[in-house]
Amino acid sequence: MDEEVEELRSRVQNLEELLGKDDECLTVFRLPPAMNELLRLLIATSTVTPAMMRRLKIVTESKVTIMRLRKHLRGWDIKINCSRKTGYWISDEDKERVRTGTVTRL
Repeated sequence: MDEEVEELRSRVQNLEELLGKDDECLTVFRLPPAMNELLRLLIATSTVTPAMMRRLKIVTESKVTIMRLRKHLRGWDIKINCSRKTGYWISDEDKERVRTGTVTRL
């Protein structure tokens, strides 16, 4: 039982690191919590699917949240790409700009 608890704690810690819980670079965008978590996920992974968003309980309506996030990020020149069979993603260049804090409002 103790091993299982430790394994679960480790998995939660890894997931939080993946989602960038300690990452302060996203505060510049001043997003609502759901959009902030979605942006963290987009920055941390190569592709995000609607199923991933639902499983992680980030959003209930993925298309609506993506649309709102795209609208907000347009002012920062960050594009969310999509493919019907692949999901949503942000280019590596845009990810790096966000991580390094070199995004500027247009």
